[in-house]
Amino acid sequence: MIAFVFKFVGINSAFLTIVNALVIIYMLMYILMFLAAIRLRYRHPDVARAYSIPGRANSGMWLASMLGLPAESLVLFTGFIEPDGLRASATAFRIFIAGAVILMAGIPFVVWALRRPRSKQAR
Repeated sequence: MIAFVFKFVGINSAFLTIVNALVIIYMLMYILMFLAAIRLRYRHPDVARAYSIPGRANSGMWLASMLGLPAESLVLFTGFIEPDGLRASATAFRIFIAGAVILMAGIPFVVWALRRPRSKQAR
């Protein structure tokens, strides 16, 4: 797939496209971390943590997440804007980015689905 990109769009455009796809994948992970932090705060409120976001009840956690989620979402969506000087069409760029993100973000789910069940002795 990467060789296809290099052949038809040039090395500079291919590099920008691949970096763009990686940035989107990282932003997805940051969004998941913000959501996981909120969920864990409610599901396991009594767990001793090395660091706690200050604030009454969970207001600090919500404030930090509500500041981070829109910023990460903005970066996520701007990743689908094609760079200047791209020799491929905008539609091909967006399809490649979406396909790369789905492929790379889907790999952990495939690994999780194919995992071996743990034995009862290991628990």
